[in-house]
Amino acid sequence: MLGLIVASGICGLLVGWYFKIYVTLPMVLVLLGPAYFLGQADGLTWGILAFVFSLVAMQVCFLISGIIQVFLDNFAPQKALAEEF
Repeated sequence: MLGLIVASGICGLLVGWYFKIYVTLPMVLVLLGPAYFLGQADGLTWGILAFVFSLVAMQVCFLISGIIQVFLDNFAPQKALAEEF
């Protein structure tokens, strides 16, 4: 279960850096497969918990990555202003 959560967090970071929020909707469907197989192996409760925790990890890491990207875009040195002076 921990591996699925960590993998979802890493995917959330990468997706947040390169794509928009609309990509997270199909990723929810991708998480159903591993959570289903984990639920078959360890029980329904663990499968549901794995799905929910991995979904939360993906969304939080997506948000963190998006915030970092906006922060870097807004506070990056601007060449146009430096060339004018």
